[in-house]
This record gives sequence, C-alpha cells and structure tokens, in this order.
Amino acid sequence: MIIKLNSASAIDFYLNMKSSYNKFCPFVIKIVQNTAKYCSKTLNLVGGEHILLAVSGGPDSLAMVRIFKELATKFNFTLSALSINHQTRDEAEEDAFYAQKICNDLDIPCSIESFNAKALSRKRNIGLEEASRIGRYQILKDQMQKLHADFIALGHQNHDLSEDILMRLIRGCGWPALGGMKARDDKRHLIRPLLWANPDDLKRILAELGMTWRDDSSNNCLLFLRNRIRKNILPEMRKENPSLEEATCHIHELAQLDSDYWENEIRNYKNNKCWSENLLNNQIIIDFPKHFLKDLHQAFRLRLYLHAIRRISSGNAHLGTGQANFKTIIKLDRALLESNARKTFQFGKNIFAELNSKNIIFYNALS
Repeated sequence: MIIKLNSASAIDFYLNMKSSYNKFCPFVIKIVQNTAKYCSKTLNLVGGEHILLAVSGGPDSLAMVRIFKELATKFNFTLSALSINHQTRDEAEEDAFYAQKICNDLDIPCSIESFNAKALSRKRNIGLEEASRIGRYQILKDQMQKLHADFIALGHQNHDLSEDILMRLIRGCGWPALGGMKARDDKRHLIRPLLWANPDDLKRILAELGMTWRDDSSNNCLLFLRNRIRKNILPEMRKENPSLEEATCHIHELAQLDSDYWENEIRNYKNNKCWSENLLNNQIIIDFPKHFLKDLHQAFRLRLYLHAIRRISSGNAHLGTGQANFKTIIKLDRALLESNARKTFQFGKNIFAELNSKNIIFYNALS
C-alpha cells in the first residue's frame, strides 16, 4: 500500500523514518514504525491532520503521546492534548497535572477539564463507569470542535480490545459489533492508533525513554465489570490460549470487514431509494416497504432494522441490552413474514417500529 504522504513511497517513508529515529533503541523504533503503518494502512490517515490526544497520565496514553510526537514531523500532524479529571479519586487532579506537564515538555499544548462523574451518575440514574464515559466523550468532542481538530486519539491497546469483546459478549451484542471497538470511528471522529499494541510493550517504551507514569487506583476496583474481566476472567483465558490477543485482533479485523461490507450494501440500496427517510419535527422517520423487505435475506433485513434504530437514535437513545433488542428485532421480522395485522415494537425508551399492511415505519416517539 502506498502511504499518501507527499507522494513518497512506503519504502522511502519507512527508510527515512528509520534514519531519523536512530537516537532511539531498536525496540522503540520498531513500535514507532508499527504505529506509523497502522495509522496509514488501518486508520487511513494521509498526513496533515490535527489530532487531539486524550491523555490520562497512565502508561498507554503517555506512550501514545510520545509516539505521536515522533510521528508528527513525518505525517505533518498538528498535535493538541486534553486531560480530564473525573473527580472520582483524590489523586485525579495530580494525574491530570502530570499528564499536562509531560505534554508541555514535548511542546504539545495540553488543556485540563474537570467534571463530576458521580453527580452525573446520580442525575441520570446510571452507573459511575457509564457516567464517566459519557462525560469524558462529551468534553473531548467539545474540545475537538473548539480546536477544529480532525480526530480524537485514544490510547486503547489490544488488552483493552479483549476486555471490550468480552463485555460485549456478556451484554449480548450481535455480530459484527461483537468484534469490539472500532479502530477508526468516523461518526465520532475517534481513532485508536495503539489498538494493535501490547500494553507491556508500551510500558517498556516509556522505561526505555526514562519516562514514568501514573497508576489509576480505580482500575483495581472489582465493582466495575471491566475490572472483573481484566483481573479475573482474562488471566484464565490466557492460560488456555497464550495468544489470546492475537485471536481477538483477528476477530476484530474480520468484524470490521463484515461491518464495512454491510454498510456499503446499505448505502447502495439507500442511494437507489429502496426506502424513504424523512424529517418530521427534526426527527427522522424511516419507512421500509414490506414487499422490499420480504425479498431480502433475513441477515440483510436484520441489519436494516439496526440501521434504522441507530439512525433514529443518533447514538443518544438508551436502547437497553443487546439481548433485549435482538429478541425484539427477531419478533419484528417474524411478524413481517407471518402477519398483516398492525403491531408496534419498542426499542429502548423512545424508538418504535410500527408494522402495518404495507410498511414498517421506524420513528422516535418524541416526534
């Protein structure tokens, strides 16, 4: 694959990169080069992007910052950073200041933002982990827009991917979502440039460069599902398969291929106006003709239903567990084939599908 960077070939690019990194040990050079390849081939970064680095003070995000500092010249990146204090730990403020200092020492401008994750959890009646995620991503989004950045870079690595796949399995996700978090999420402008990397290697990079990191004490709290998976379940799985992360990365790649295929198929059918999407009171209404749906394979129909739900929810609706949605989607599909009676199916709080003699109409009850 040709790296789209000043029209240079991939071979020239990597040879030049190697020569410019001779101040580092071979191990560090290898990780930087592998990240460059991942940015080009998997994330499809072409050079010149403004990247907002999400940095916590932990080893993964600090390694990402250090690697991107080296990549910035070759890719002509503009780098900014943001550290977020969730106000859930006494040492959280110190962690944020530490992350900011590391970035400033590397001439990367870094801001600090804070929010009360516990208060958000109480307000929305959701778990602390979910409240932290919602608040964190909203602040990152706001900062990205403020800076006119192109992407938010997150420091997830391949152990995080394994955790995510298991969490999705436990919650009943279907395929291809079961393949885990996306390496590049264009809808939310997210990239995960270290998703291929082993966390021990990232710590080794920092050690080789004489850098230290902060440990998040909340990572040891077994009240959180992710921590129970990390501490209790995954170690046992690695005993059975020492190459577990290689396996989960393969699952992730296959899922992404399937996801890309179905998204392209849906886009092609949509461009041919096989169904209608209209706005009513700023809410999307999606209308599928029954005769069109009945001619499709069930696998395609199920993905069209999911497409409609996601389009209408815009990612903001609380749709419940994957298992509950799957059961309702299967009931809807059976009703399509077996009955002409008017029926209504509910997904989460506000999303409905109304089946009548001619159509299936997906809508938000708020409309």
